[in-house]
Amino acid sequence: MPRFRQRVIGHQDGWDIVEQEPALEAPKPSPDAPTLDVRLPIPGETYQLYLESFGVHSFTAREVTLLRRWGVVREPMRALWPSIVPALQLAQMLRDELGHPIVVGNGYRPEDYNTAVRGSRNSQHMHNRALDLDLPSSHAETKHRLAFADAVGRLWHEYGDA
Repeated sequence: MPRFRQRVIGHQDGWDIVEQEPALEAPKPSPDAPTLDVRLPIPGETYQLYLESFGVHSFTAREVTLLRRWGVVREPMRALWPSIVPALQLAQMLRDELGHPIVVGNGYRPEDYNTAVRGSRNSQHMHNRALDLDLPSSHAETKHRLAFADAVGRLWHEYGDA
């Protein structure tokens, strides 16, 4: 079923006048895109070591699991650990391309926290499949934001949804 996005093009008598257009679909990954063999964690392995084993060295397990509003860290079940690896690898590629830090605003969110922050009922954060990324305040100038947006667009075009 095609998805549509609505754009407000005016207002009349307190109502929005909208125009519908097809939503942009995520591009399909290139056949040349690297394939990823994600494994389950080894017994006794920490979340940090697990992430590092996939080349994720600029992001910590704490960053990905910190519930900022509550000030606590909550790791997902070990069976969910592999779900975040593709997104973190793309985030690592983004960070390497930019040459400066990017921060994780949200990573894994347990259901109770997702409800508390009014996240979507279908949020991929609850399945450990989503990251919200941003620039640190030290790199908030327009030139860094434009470079960030450009790099995200290139990676999304090349790899599609992580």
